[in-house]
Amino acid sequence: ADLALLLGLTPAADWSVWPVKFAEYLGSGIPLIAEQEVGTDLTREIDKWGIGCVVDRNSPASYENAINIITNQGVYASNCIKYARKRMDLNKTAKQYFRLYKQVLADD
Repeated sequence: ADLALLLGLTPAADWSVWPVKFAEYLGSGIPLIAEQEVGTDLTREIDKWGIGCVVDRNSPASYENAINIITNQGVYASNCIKYARKRMDLNKTAKQYFRLYKQVLADD
């Protein structure tokens, strides 16, 4: 695939629904096109890391522009892989959760 679509993002569905799909796309170097929804962390990450484009769901031209940008600029695939390695590495994530759980248990 040249790109992936993440449609219907909402703050409630954000990290609870999308993480596996998000990680698989990025780890494979597949840039994302996501619909802009106020308050979603995923769209902020997409913009911040240059791993795709955020579009206005009510603007077909926005989708067309995003597709043209992603397919004409090869930097997106390498950004996706870099992001996945830095932010979604299983060993790093497991260690972060372990530290968090220890902290929560220590606070009791």
